[in-house]
Amino acid sequence: MFLPAPPRDGDILGTGVCGNVIARMRGNDVVAVKTLAHERHSLLEADILKELQGCPFVVKVHNQFSISSYYSCPGFVVMEMEYIVALESIFRLRREKKERLPSKLQDAISFQLFCAIEHLHSRGICHRDVKPSNVGVSQVGCVKLIDFGLFCKVKIGRSYTQEVVSLWWRAPEMFLWPEYTDPCALDVWAASVVAVEVYSGRCPFRASQESEVFLKVHRAISHPSEMDALLMTVPQWIKPALKSCLCDVEERWTAEEAVKSFPSKVAILPLQGVYVPYYVTAAKKRSRPDEGETPSPLLPRCTSQ
Repeated sequence: MFLPAPPRDGDILGTGVCGNVIARMRGNDVVAVKTLAHERHSLLEADILKELQGCPFVVKVHNQFSISSYYSCPGFVVMEMEYIVALESIFRLRREKKERLPSKLQDAISFQLFCAIEHLHSRGICHRDVKPSNVGVSQVGCVKLIDFGLFCKVKIGRSYTQEVVSLWWRAPEMFLWPEYTDPCALDVWAASVVAVEVYSGRCPFRASQESEVFLKVHRAISHPSEMDALLMTVPQWIKPALKSCLCDVEERWTAEEAVKSFPSKVAILPLQGVYVPYYVTAAKKRSRPDEGETPSPLLPRCTSQ
């Protein structure tokens, strides 16, 4: 099994500056309960998750409520969500066992991650903190984005500050400029770095200092031989897209361009007897499957509730 053992009731699933996530039992099922301080960004995160319900690539929220602060008692926001395992935990388990993920699962995760980013961008939303701890995987290998604490809605002509994206997954422009105008490009870069990690088992830009991370990033985008070495373990079907996404922001592909570049047969990824669900807005523009190839099962367009 590629997933770690299910947590027990009360186990801490994650901690952060704004709050914690704890496992709770609801009958025979495990749910993740996230508690946040009652602040503006917490309320915005709860609202955006509610808006995105119905998308197969976003964590499902079963229930949520908020309590305002009262005198000296701070308020808080509580969200009860489906339990899914973060990629970070899966990577840790595979490193302990000194094993890599099955190749079909690697392809499924990478493909769905770009589809998830493409769907958010098509709705004018950027995650801005894509990393293994914020990408979840279900029991049948379905990718879902979690933790929208740093999300933003895209506005043309607006400048954004650098206080987003964890260090190892930052795009090169974030090291060079005090502000940026294309938050979608940050998601594309970060998703590409995560995809490389899915195949190699390690983050390609891991370092202890910000200057060291930037040096690794600069070498990768400036020297083709460095990029080839970085993508050595990546299969050929996704390598052209990753090269076009791991580059300067002016030349970087959008998530839609990356998804369109993937061969149609990659979309059919049987895992544990179940076809991995996926979403592609450009499905109608795709060519027909090759002769003898099973047509890809398409999900309907995600709807908000």
